[in-house]
Amino acid sequence: MKSQQAHSMGIPWDAVAHNMARLKQGQSLKNTVTPRGGWGGNRSKHLLDKSLSCMYPLIIFSTHLRSRRRTQMTGKKKNTKTVSRLMVCLLVASVFFISILPARAEEDIKPQILVDQALVTLNNFQKQPDMDWFTDHLKDSKGVFIVPQLLKAGFIFGGSGGRGVVLVRDDQTGDWSQPAFYSIGSVSFGLQIGGESSQLIMQIRTQRGLESLYGTSFKLGGDTSVAVGPVGAGAAGKGITADLLSFSLSQGAYAGLSLDGSMIKVNEEYNKSYYGASVRPTDILVKQNVSNPGSTRLREVLAEAAKGK
Repeated sequence: MKSQQAHSMGIPWDAVAHNMARLKQGQSLKNTVTPRGGWGGNRSKHLLDKSLSCMYPLIIFSTHLRSRRRTQMTGKKKNTKTVSRLMVCLLVASVFFISILPARAEEDIKPQILVDQALVTLNNFQKQPDMDWFTDHLKDSKGVFIVPQLLKAGFIFGGSGGRGVVLVRDDQTGDWSQPAFYSIGSVSFGLQIGGESSQLIMQIRTQRGLESLYGTSFKLGGDTSVAVGPVGAGAAGKGITADLLSFSLSQGAYAGLSLDGSMIKVNEEYNKSYYGASVRPTDILVKQNVSNPGSTRLREVLAEAAKGK
């Protein structure tokens, strides 16, 4: 029963026990026993080695405590209770070290989850009658920056942040590039209490706005201008000269977010994880040296939306 419960938690105790025995015997963990299904990649295996090494002193200490407890007088209930508590703490620590292993394996799928969420966000925008201008002008935009969840919170001091993907449209073919991953964040001051979650899409309207994304980071409102995009029935949008136009939804309704002062930065970790190598934004958006089939549907829907389908 205990073994079944342990495996249901995702903890391969059989492999762990074998490696623990090797540690006690002073053997190296260079070649660890791998449970069926794997540890989730080389990074998780490296974490296993570190975790087991950290746990070895705990094992020795727990063995020492149990030895002491056997030699203690049965009447010393206080000492026994203390030892029991320490044993519980050691068990919790052991489970913690082991439980982080599968979590590291999940890091590799987070970029794909963000791409899938970006597709959901795009579909939500297309369903909104107030977003006609946004949909109608996808065909003459340079690209889009889709942030599925922009969190904003504050108590006197406030801030907002989120992750998203940038895709660039080819003027000649109308095709959309593979996604490049970015983060956006800001800090604000003043009387503010509460929190908010929004979906955000920014249309890249100018070449200057597009080229600002090729660096490692830039600030909105500085060399790159940003404005709230036109919304509502019959929105004209005449005279708009901003490099980027922002469109946002909060709880399914239009939310005019001010993004002046926000920093946009390349998410190198997500780009590397998604494409399996260290790549720059230009490698993804301009040279198009890398690809991932997980973005196919998002690119197709963008192409269809730009054509008015």
